[in-house]
Amino acid sequence: MGLADERLASPITPIRRIQLMARYDDLKEFVESMERDFSQFYEKGNKAAGTRVRKGMQDLKKMAQDIRVEIQDKKSDM
Repeated sequence: MGLADERLASPITPIRRIQLMARYDDLKEFVESMERDFSQFYEKGNKAAGTRVRKGMQDLKKMAQDIRVEIQDKKSDM
């Protein structure tokens, strides 16, 4: 088994798993926090809620990009 195979075969420690899942949980909580504004905009036509949804989606895009960069950095280190 080569060095790369050993790294892939090594288990993720419980602490590292918690750190990785924290990013996922942050994303999930953020999306869930926008549910009320989505509902107000699409169901009631509230324009201010639409503005908040647009801002939230921009923030979500930034969060996703940050995670993509983090993942690419980790892949490069493997």
